[in-house]
Amino acid sequence: GDFTPNEGEPTELAPGVLWLRFSLPFALDHINLYALDDGDGWVLVDCGVSNAHSQGTWETLLAGPLAGRPVKRIIVTHFHPDHIGSAGWLVERTGADLAMSRLEWEKAQELHSKAESGFSDEVWRFYASTGIASDFVDKLRDLGNIYRPQVSPPPANYQCLSDGDVLQIGGNNWRVITGAGHSPEHVCLLSEEAGLMIGGDMLLPRIT
Repeated sequence: GDFTPNEGEPTELAPGVLWLRFSLPFALDHINLYALDDGDGWVLVDCGVSNAHSQGTWETLLAGPLAGRPVKRIIVTHFHPDHIGSAGWLVERTGADLAMSRLEWEKAQELHSKAESGFSDEVWRFYASTGIASDFVDKLRDLGNIYRPQVSPPPANYQCLSDGDVLQIGGNNWRVITGAGHSPEHVCLLSEEAGLMIGGDMLLPRIT
């Protein structure tokens, strides 16, 4: 409905499923993240952008509502900065394992590694070839690699998730469902026994 949680204050949506709301520094001003109770620890789904505000909110959660049990795994649905941004920082901070699909991990590595000049030239050539107005293309070129400042270095090692994989979390089986369109190999999680689905950005009821 119309209820939204305060930032840093988890709301239980279902037994063992906590809804976390993080603010974002751009037009889409928030993101929904999740913490799944896995008995002796937590599994996080998505991470928010990499900035001091997001990391401060995570520190509040780790010291408060999530305290007492370690973060065991971090599942990233896709490579966009608001979902993977703080993943590398959280992996270092908590020692958790990262899990995501191969194409999303590769895309994050590719964009984060691009030098400013090379990134700008590639963007300029691509958008110019589509017929977009030259003044807008120039603005995009001047922005440079806007991906890297919002994303902490993606971990080199990760658990590769594929469509149909089943993860056991908190006594429930969560089936991995992947889809393209919003991003190359977006991961959703479906628990048929619990009647729950975490859709990431594959399910956007009010925007785009």
